[in-house]
Amino acid sequence: MNRFASCLIPVLSLLIVAGCGGGPSQANGQRPKKYSLPEVPSMIQGDELRKEYLLTHYWDLVDFTDTTSFQKYSVEPFFRDYIVLVNSVDADKSQKVITEFWKEKCPFGTPVSHYFISLFEKYLGNPNSPYRNDSNYIAFLRCMVGYYPADSLDSRRYEDKLTLELKNLPGTMAADLSLLSCNGSTFEQISLHSLKSDYLLLYFNNPGCTDCQRVTSILSGQLAPILNQNGILVVSIYPDDDFEQFREYHLPSEWVKTIDLQQQINLQQLYYLKAIPTLYLLDRDKRVVLRDCTVEQLYRLFVAQSHI
Repeated sequence: MNRFASCLIPVLSLLIVAGCGGGPSQANGQRPKKYSLPEVPSMIQGDELRKEYLLTHYWDLVDFTDTTSFQKYSVEPFFRDYIVLVNSVDADKSQKVITEFWKEKCPFGTPVSHYFISLFEKYLGNPNSPYRNDSNYIAFLRCMVGYYPADSLDSRRYEDKLTLELKNLPGTMAADLSLLSCNGSTFEQISLHSLKSDYLLLYFNNPGCTDCQRVTSILSGQLAPILNQNGILVVSIYPDDDFEQFREYHLPSEWVKTIDLQQQINLQQLYYLKAIPTLYLLDRDKRVVLRDCTVEQLYRLFVAQSHI
């Protein structure tokens, strides 16, 4: 789910209103040529039905062969609002819409196809994008695998990306890791799956990472009571193999401090880390609850559970 969904509600409202005839117009009463939403028929009532109609017909007034217009008018703001709509519906609908976009609106050979590929990558796949959505990015990657000629370099490249994105999905069993743990001056080889707790919070981080310092401060400070109350054991995993740096790395004593000396993450890619730090939440059966989540998502999950 979009990590800033609450901030996007006003955008959705404006899109629905604009699609019903409330959008901007030129002095002569006509819609701006680039880029306009389709009119939603008056007989379609209710926000959800209007949203579904807009998603289906969003690009109807855009000529994907008109490269001159794409050079003159920036389509990115219009595309951004499209992604807001796509991310606001359930996975089945959003994946269908993405598939239809590449099959019907922008098929292989369309002059602007590479530009739209870059936009999908930027908005859905970039780890720092506020519009990032893993399930919709996976839908996009599936389209790309079949988009290019079979056995082409591009097709194989997207197959490799898709393979990585499908690792450790929510609801699946998390990959096990053999890690070296450090407790004071005591070192022990442990299995990730051998750790017992209601939840495991896998915290992939390293000592030289500025954002890791921020996340460590939050987990050991503001979020510490929530972690304790919900039986969440933090497992700090240093994915590199600099043992001396790892040994000098100071973390809260109640955490399990580990290093991946066997390089199962970097070389075998048992976990796909798009950035550092990365957080995974596992349940007591080692199934993935949250993948590559933020501390804010972690907070919202357990605050919501406390009110059930």
